Amino acid sequence: STRLHSTWRVEVDAHVGIVALGGRTGAAKLGEHLAELATGPVGLSEPYRGLDRTPAALREARLAMAAATPGGRELVRYGQAPVPVLLAGAPEAAALVARAVLGPVLALPAAECDLLLDTLRTWYAEQGATSAAAQRLHLHRNTVRYRLRRVEELTGRYLTRPVGVAELHLALEAVRVLGLRGAEG
Repeated sequence: STRLHSTWRVEVDAHVGIVALGGRTGAAKLGEHLAELATGPVGLSEPYRGLDRTPAALREARLAMAAATPGGRELVRYGQAPVPVLLAGAPEAAALVARAVLGPVLALPAAECDLLLDTLRTWYAEQGATSAAAQRLHLHRNTVRYRLRRVEELTGRYLTRPVGVAELHLALEAVRVLGLRGAEG
């Protein structure tokens, strides 16, 4: 097993550490190790050389942690998740984007909202392949198409247009990062 040299401080909302990387232990390997130990979200800054960069790295790690799915055990590396990190760094703007784009979906009862957002999220995860999303969701592809059309109708943004795809993705990530849900009803 690889021995890591580190120092840690326990804070109210997180454990904050500096880990010396070297030899065969790079940021990816450290990330794997931390993900195994994690009991909550983990944020990892970009590697740096001089201790004078520590405050900036702490800010990066906190933003990366804020970009993780609330309540999960996800590890987010600052430089590898630019959209969620951007949204986490500007939560008021992220909430505005989420409500401006997905407001009508978020206004639905929670169960219906979650169904539509999960379908949309899966469609993105499957690179826009409806059949692959249907297979992953254990649904008929026409059911996935119907749900995606419903999102389009509610939002006025279309998955056949680049701006619509971008705005829906940004809003969907804002919903995830902020932990927004549909109306309880």
